Amino acid sequence: ILYYFKQAWNLMKQEKLFSSIYIIGTALSITVVMVLSIVFYVKTANIYPETNRDRLLIVRNGAELYENDGMRSSSLAYSTIEKCFFSLKSAEAVTAVTSTYNDYVQPEGSREQIPVTVKHTDISFWSVFPFRFTDGQPFSQADMQSGINTVVIAGSLAKRLFGRTNVTGEYISLNFRNYRICG
Repeated sequence: ILYYFKQAWNLMKQEKLFSSIYIIGTALSITVVMVLSIVFYVKTANIYPETNRDRLLIVRNGAELYENDGMRSSSLAYSTIEKCFFSLKSAEAVTAVTSTYNDYVQPEGSREQIPVTVKHTDISFWSVFPFRFTDGQPFSQADMQSGINTVVIAGSLAKRLFGRTNVTGEYISLNFRNYRICG
């Protein structure tokens, strides 16, 4: 075996260009296969917080078909989601999530506006996605029914706004409406 390694080493020294091309080509192809495998795994595996990803059905858009062969596609309204999905008997849990991207948060007593992505959701969201809270808890059904403005924020936003992550009970202004942080 030592003889084969010596012979390969001598060939690599004699043909530097071709040896470099072979080694770089092999390394590059292995790298591409590994990167694609990792990306596929991250998009499909049960990884926190989507620990039940293999049991999820995600519906992003809906389409309306018209009699004159016309079609209109858009995101679903909450009332449509309620009618079509909340009544399903075979589903363990159904939640609705909508996102808005042009929202701003102002810390209490500050004029600074921080752009944020807001996800509007319902109480079932917390059973579908079992988040671990560093402080507080998710908003409750009573909060939703009574119309209390409560919000759950990420730890990174809490650190940016208040300099700490234990901010339960604090208030923030989201698009000039006050919200109590519950988690």
